Amino acid sequence: MDTYKKYWSIAPFLFICLANITAYLIGQNDLQTITKMLMVPGVFWFYLSLDKNPSYLVQIALCFSWIGDGLYIFNPHAIYVKCTVISYFMMYVFLIVKTHQSIKYFTFRYFIMGLLLFASYLAVFLNRVYVHLDDMKIYAIVYGLNTSYVGSLALMYFFQFQSKLRIFLFFGVLIYSMRDVMLTFNTKVFDREFFTIPVTITYAIALVLITLFFVNESHAKSKND
Repeated sequence: MDTYKKYWSIAPFLFICLANITAYLIGQNDLQTITKMLMVPGVFWFYLSLDKNPSYLVQIALCFSWIGDGLYIFNPHAIYVKCTVISYFMMYVFLIVKTHQSIKYFTFRYFIMGLLLFASYLAVFLNRVYVHLDDMKIYAIVYGLNTSYVGSLALMYFFQFQSKLRIFLFFGVLIYSMRDVMLTFNTKVFDREFFTIPVTITYAIALVLITLFFVNESHAKSKND
């Protein structure tokens, strides 16, 4: 199957993202909330349209991302924030399990390269917002370490095979973490939706990149089989 012929299936997802940004610009809060909750279902449809053998691990990961979105949208200032972080954490757990299925061997030097990159990124982030995290400090550290691990795996996997499409997971995780940083600033530093449009854009890009990575892995496995 020629994957590129089915890229039209991303159209609903792009429409949802544009509708979300438009709703924010014109002050339609209800529409903005609805379109936010439709972003993951939109990319879910994109994934199922491209992959004839979709992975249940990827599907569960997307479900946890959707749950995290819902918890954050409906109550960003209470216990739901912790549940949001846990949901995103679980998303990465399932992505890690799926990625490990593709990795044939472990290359320590490549993994360390990614780990140093993400650890530095995490250190800079915590240096800026740590004092504002209150009772979320442990959650932020654990979640950051989990993100660093999957990002390091992604970079290691890319260097092992040197495929352009296999860099998608690394950039997807990196951009997803940028979105997480902006959400943290919105919630803990500014106490308002300061980075609204950038959050939508980075989230959309990250979801598409991560999805395309696993679609490509599925197609590569089918060819080898």
